[in-house]
Amino acid sequence: MESPNVTVLNRKSISGLPIHGKLALNRGAQKLVCFMPAALPKKLDRDPLQLSRFRWRESLTKYHVLALADPAMTLHSELLGGWYIHPDADLIVEMADLVSDQVKVLGLENSDILFYGSSLGGYGALAMASLLKGATAIAEVPQIDVSKWSVRIAVKAIEQHILKQTFDDFRLVQPHKVDLRDRFRLSGVVPQFKIITNEKDATFDLQNEFMSDIKNLGIPLYGVQRLHCITELSGHKALGQELVIKEIDEWASTSLI
Repeated sequence: MESPNVTVLNRKSISGLPIHGKLALNRGAQKLVCFMPAALPKKLDRDPLQLSRFRWRESLTKYHVLALADPAMTLHSELLGGWYIHPDADLIVEMADLVSDQVKVLGLENSDILFYGSSLGGYGALAMASLLKGATAIAEVPQIDVSKWSVRIAVKAIEQHILKQTFDDFRLVQPHKVDLRDRFRLSGVVPQFKIITNEKDATFDLQNEFMSDIKNLGIPLYGVQRLHCITELSGHKALGQELVIKEIDEWASTSLI
């Protein structure tokens, strides 16, 4: 049974997939932290959908806390990550619409939103922030281009079970669902963000390339864009609760990153 301050959010995508999340409301909160979902081990069930870090809400009582599931993960049990991809729907846009609706109900502004995620969730956080102008993303070791995910068997699973074609072919028609740079182009803005990474992460070189590329997209850059290389972790690993809360509190206290 959910706590009284927790609301389950459900709506159906035009693709028929569930747009699912949980929202914890806290009295007096003036900011919203939205956790984006990470990849899942095969052993975890896809139903009910998993919500990354939502259990941390009890340590985040200064904020409203929303956690979203990846709708595409329900398509097949072999998927380790669905990447919010569907050939017939832009799931990221539909998820951003759900967040926008909640922000309006709460009487907040886009500048009061922080999207936070790791790896696949970091990719999602960056994409979502670009759709709600003024929002901020904090992305730990994010992928930049889905097709370059280092877990190649997982990439093949997306091609087989979601796209029904190769990423090379899919990219020709819908590049914004594959590469964050193309997502930003379509959104028309580079959002404020902080990427937290380290030199041993498999995507480190591409993350650095991304930081250079965003300056040449021909679109506005909103706020601050920062790549922060840390020594606390090495490789493709996520931060623990204490460090994540520290990052959130820093964002909330300054509105800058």
